[in-house]
Amino acid sequence: MKTKPTIRDIANAAGVTPATVSYVLNQNARQTTSAQTRERVLAAAREMGYLPSAAAKVVRGSPSCCVGVAIEKDLNTNRFNLVLQGIRDQMEQRGYNLMLCGFDRRHSIYPDYIRNALEGRIDGVIFIGKDNEGPSAQAEALVLRHQIPFVVYDCGLEEKPYSIVSSPRQALENVLVLGVADAGFFSGWLNREAKPGDRFRMTEPSGEFHYETLRDKKQIVCVAGGAGITPFLSMAKSMLEGDEDYEMVLFYGARDEAHLAYKAELDAMAQQGLRVVYVLSDEEKPGFEHGFVTAQLMEKYADPRQATFFLCGPKAMYDFVGSQLAPYGLPLKAVRRDATCCGDLALDAPRSFKLTVHIRDWVYTMDAAEHETLLTAMERAGVPAPNKCRAGSCGYCHSKLLSGEFRVAEGRDGRREADLKFGYVHPCVTYPLSDMAIEVPAEE
Repeated sequence: MKTKPTIRDIANAAGVTPATVSYVLNQNARQTTSAQTRERVLAAAREMGYLPSAAAKVVRGSPSCCVGVAIEKDLNTNRFNLVLQGIRDQMEQRGYNLMLCGFDRRHSIYPDYIRNALEGRIDGVIFIGKDNEGPSAQAEALVLRHQIPFVVYDCGLEEKPYSIVSSPRQALENVLVLGVADAGFFSGWLNREAKPGDRFRMTEPSGEFHYETLRDKKQIVCVAGGAGITPFLSMAKSMLEGDEDYEMVLFYGARDEAHLAYKAELDAMAQQGLRVVYVLSDEEKPGFEHGFVTAQLMEKYADPRQATFFLCGPKAMYDFVGSQLAPYGLPLKAVRRDATCCGDLALDAPRSFKLTVHIRDWVYTMDAAEHETLLTAMERAGVPAPNKCRAGSCGYCHSKLLSGEFRVAEGRDGRREADLKFGYVHPCVTYPLSDMAIEVPAEE
């Protein structure tokens, strides 16, 4: 049977005397302890899961009728003030008081909200942390070990769509691979800081960038630039695994061979029957085409008039390939473009307006910069605005325009006829030109 750690155990692990451990754990201000020694003692206590005897006694005692709220949000934001008021009102109706708890653990073994729960000052915790930061792994372990009632609320903010690299057949084997370029705020964080054990909420696969039997030709021509190769890996695997019966030709453009992502994997699929054409703009090498994906080059490997095109890459590539395909007079449905997220506008001196957002019975007011989308303004203010594609195409975020002037990102107006008729906008691609008011659907 495992015994509970004692002060002597902590002293042995930290290389100090039991008295020093007692001074540190009891925060004895009359005794001087170096910062290094104090941190060494606290680290050993945390590692061993030490629970002070006073806290252990209180945990077994009667309820405190008090709930702790640990919040690391900007309380100047109207929404979070309303959240706190709502929590207070609900708790008072049930006979509970509220205690605001901190996150600091510089002078204690555990964060304040955990310490207060262990010492019996609160009966449970409502955790409202920083954006994209939930409780630490250690805090979660303590919550489970001591069965502390614990609610995590609104720690997520950033939502972003990513291309699926794995195939549908791999999904049946519980394998899901996403293509995430090391660029931007959230994507950069995923690449550099995300670690095993981090949790994310994922929606179902969605979007319009996929093969449709009734719409598309049997032969498909895929043109990728840079990180735009990722969705075509999934499409190629589906064809080679026999789940799709299209004939695929893949043009993959890059500056040089070193910038061709997934090349080894593509070469392996080429051995299985995938037609891959590498096109290098800045380098000439045997086995590679040189230049750009022109109409002449495409005709060398496929018949543009008898194919459906799928393009994924930067806007400059879309414009160039589009100009090459224009003489063929292809119908609109024959050229599919993967819509990337809509970013900020390049404005020298963007103005600031007021955006009023109605979500059911809630009303939020926030600043909205002229160069940022309405969706960005809502996320910055912590408003739970629904979104998926962030590119204006899926319509999931469509919101009723109540007042104001706006502009839509060039080439991104994916509103249906009904949206235009009844005055709806897509916040993910809409920029304010005046104060605005919109009615946003509640997040499901």
